[in-house]
Amino acid sequence: MLFDIPKLKIHTCEGNVSAKRGNRCGLLEARLPSRSKNPTGHHRCWASINNADDQLYVITRELFRSRVVVFFVSVRWGQTNSVYQRLFERLSWIENRFTTLGEAPIPQLRKLEAGMVLFGQNWNDAQVLKTQRQNFKWFGWKTPAPLSFYWQYTRDAEDESPESYLGAVEEFGELIQTELPP
Repeated sequence: MLFDIPKLKIHTCEGNVSAKRGNRCGLLEARLPSRSKNPTGHHRCWASINNADDQLYVITRELFRSRVVVFFVSVRWGQTNSVYQRLFERLSWIENRFTTLGEAPIPQLRKLEAGMVLFGQNWNDAQVLKTQRQNFKWFGWKTPAPLSFYWQYTRDAEDESPESYLGAVEEFGELIQTELPP
């Protein structure tokens, strides 16, 4: 299954990990009540309950059915892009359930293998990949090396020239052996 995350309505995390009443992320009462959206009963996110149009359930339904997940992400300003950040932060209730709440990991996710393919222009891609693979491990996911890699056009963090960006498009097109649209 392939998802184009920007086309889904995924609300920003409400920050329930650091709520006034303490860590409320992933509590049983945060379980999404809709059987069609949450057939396993494992989806527990307040933002999904508080925003009727939230579509995080589209991702979690498939995540619970999957054996392998690979995230394709661009690097911007030395970090994963904001679309991925919003998605991953919204999934933090998965990790919070066992690290903070002391529950057993979600059975469907115990064998999940996760990877990331990163593409960037000029800065920090190797470190970003290392950090994200560690995050997957904290979620309890396996991180086989063949599922992850990064491509970075230049190692010059200061190179923001128009020529550099055009060179990146050309090189990336050769890498995937196709012509990218203008």
